[in-house]
Amino acid sequence: MFGYKLEVTTGDLKSAGTWDHVFVTLFGTEGQSERTELDNFGMDFSTGTTGTYTLSTDLSLGKRLLFKVERDPFSYLPEDERYLSKIVVTTPEGEAILFPGHRWISRGELVELRGGRALKGFEEDHPLLIEHREKELMLKKSVYQWKIWAEGLSHINHFNTIMELSAEICISESKLCSSMQ
Repeated sequence: MFGYKLEVTTGDLKSAGTWDHVFVTLFGTEGQSERTELDNFGMDFSTGTTGTYTLSTDLSLGKRLLFKVERDPFSYLPEDERYLSKIVVTTPEGEAILFPGHRWISRGELVELRGGRALKGFEEDHPLLIEHREKELMLKKSVYQWKIWAEGLSHINHFNTIMELSAEICISESKLCSSMQ
């Protein structure tokens, strides 16, 4: 049995915490973990806190590649967004790997984080990381587009309202103002 220590930090921005269920999956060169709920007693993801969890696997995952984070609603509470600051994974061998988040996550949104140092596209050496980079690039291209409103005028964004964007891009005005204080 292999145990990976997870330190999950929720940002300290206003309303960054959540009551929702949070699930994680760790991917490595030798396989992936089971989808695991992060759950200690009480509200695990309060604003500005770091929770410690253990993710157990039957086999070693090899070199850590990706960390998948998902949120499911808790009961019938209204929709909220969570600000994931970072996740630090400590391997059974004692190596600590930082998976930076620094983003808002909505319910039902699946977020894949890359760990370790940043690489250029041509430096990728694992098919899973290459596929992840390609999906990320396609998503960015679909979000950041321009359309022609009228010939001869400046182009405008392709979305009609800001609510069409993901939580990562669409930060509410109140959260944006509180982060500037």
